[in-house]
Amino acid sequence: MGIHRSCNSDCRSLPYWGPPWCVPFSILLRLTKLCELDLHASPGAQNPDSHSGTGSGKVLMWEGSNRTAATFALHVLLSQIIKYDNIVGVELLNEPNDKPWLPDWYADTLNDLRGISPDIPLYVADAWHSEKYAPWAGARADCVIVDQHLYRCFTEEDRKKWGDQHAAELRQGKAAFQDLTKQCRGNFIIGEFSAALGGQPPGSNAGEHDRQRRVFAKAELELFEESCGGWFFWTLKKQEGWDAGWSLKNATQAEIMPAYVGRRKGQVPDDGKREQAKNDALGGYRFAFLGKGRNNDICSFSETYQLLEGENDQE
Repeated sequence: MGIHRSCNSDCRSLPYWGPPWCVPFSILLRLTKLCELDLHASPGAQNPDSHSGTGSGKVLMWEGSNRTAATFALHVLLSQIIKYDNIVGVELLNEPNDKPWLPDWYADTLNDLRGISPDIPLYVADAWHSEKYAPWAGARADCVIVDQHLYRCFTEEDRKKWGDQHAAELRQGKAAFQDLTKQCRGNFIIGEFSAALGGQPPGSNAGEHDRQRRVFAKAELELFEESCGGWFFWTLKKQEGWDAGWSLKNATQAEIMPAYVGRRKGQVPDDGKREQAKNDALGGYRFAFLGKGRNNDICSFSETYQLLEGENDQE
């Protein structure tokens, strides 16, 4: 879970997470079984990409007071969420550029947060250099987890290869991958991966495209299960359109990803029951606000939650 709207104007509270609604933060956490949060967009931007928050293409986190503001934002975040039992950790930054001063900022910020909690798991992105940050984290005495994002679809070199080739390289690199995990005492995860590929065999059809993704995804999961502490598929579903490379929902429907992903292995989803539950919930939502004379889409989330909570108490 990334913080979209992390604080009010003076940055001293964390009441909301958005969009499409401004949801009271405490209610959001109550609705989530287990939650790991990250600072997805730092003051000034920690990378030049659009998801860093500014859209300017400039990395200005290290300019002026931005680095201090980022530490302060994380301090406020952790101080307000530490009371929740379902918080499994906080990640300092998402995909930062590996600047020379990043390790020092990591160390200073980790030490600041340890003043709030000495034992909550804290995550650091590997800045695309796991070989550097795995031993760095392993040398610390506290619980610091290294987060690697594994994709094989963005670089020119990756786009020249197919799923079969990427899968073979993952299998061949298992020993090196396991060594990274050992260097940070097992505290190594894949915080993002997908089944997306940048290249496909010339002249291949849609069925062959899925086969290539299936082989690649199988190799990923085998590697992760044997070599690291956990993994997260990016992403659950897309806003629109079919995409069996990036949407976990579509990937499981196409049998590219196993149906158990996202739940216990023996717990395969029943699509019919899920759709019925979703329709029942939507019907109850519309009925509850039918006579209120306002747009259902912008109604108070807390009011909805209280309504549903009251119904549960009556059962």
